[in-house]
Amino acid sequence: MKYLRTYRLFEGVARSLQEDIEDILLDLTDSGYTIDKQWRTTENNYPYVLIEPEKMKLVGNKYIGFDTSEVDEVVKRIVERCDETGWDVQTEFGYSYCMISFIPY
Repeated sequence: MKYLRTYRLFEGVARSLQEDIEDILLDLTDSGYTIDKQWRTTENNYPYVLIEPEKMKLVGNKYIGFDTSEVDEVVKRIVERCDETGWDVQTEFGYSYCMISFIPY
């Protein structure tokens, strides 16, 4: 049993940090993005925030992917805030989303 790795199971992001992140995300919500939040750490997942545009942009005959420049400033502010509170942040940009995962130090 001494070889089992310990981790902070079922602990989540502190309420004050959640509120700060939600305040930072308001700019994106007002700009037409959908925000999905999961604050609790589970066996399979770290807490995360998923940002998706409500509508994809149509240029000509094609939809263009997620424009990361629209959310870069918000992500930077979240990273700065999390650094202050002992959470590492991992960001992943996909074709139609941005996922921010919160990993305890």
